[in-house]
Order: sequence, then structure tokens, then C-alpha cells
Amino acid sequence: MSQITMITIYELVDEVCCRDFNNITGKLTAENKNKFVDEIYNDLMSGDNIEEITEQEIYDYVSEVIARAVFKYLENIVDTIKNP
Repeated sequence: MSQITMITIYELVDEVCCRDFNNITGKLTAENKNKFVDEIYNDLMSGDNIEEITEQEIYDYVSEVIARAVFKYLENIVDTIKNP
């Protein structure tokens, strides 16, 4: 995909979360899903060259954030099992 305009970045983040990660974000309450999208959007907006971001980069970033959250969750479970 070519570059996206600033106006559509938030909408695209929301679309990527709903379309490509619905199996995860679809289980959140509407309020928590909106908070998640807000956090992703704010993180992206704080980066360099935001006017050059692509949909693939948004997808990759959302994927990375979700993977980190899952790993952290699993680490906590393992720690709890090891140290009850």
C-alpha cells in the first residue's frame, strides 16, 4: 500500500485491529478496544516520519504489541506456577 494521510491513520489502526486481530480485540469490551486502538495510535504518532507510514507497518506494529502482551501474560503464568 502507498502512503496514508494523517487523517486516516486512526481509522486505519482501528480497521487493522478489527479486521486482522479480531480474534483478540473482539474479545475486549468496546471501551477497552478503543483504549487499545488509542494507545497504538498514540505510539505510532510519536514516531518519526508518520506521514510515510504504511498499512503493513501498522499491521506489524499491532502484531508486535499483541505478541509482547501475550509473552508477558505467559511469563506471569509460568512464574505463578513455579512460585505458588
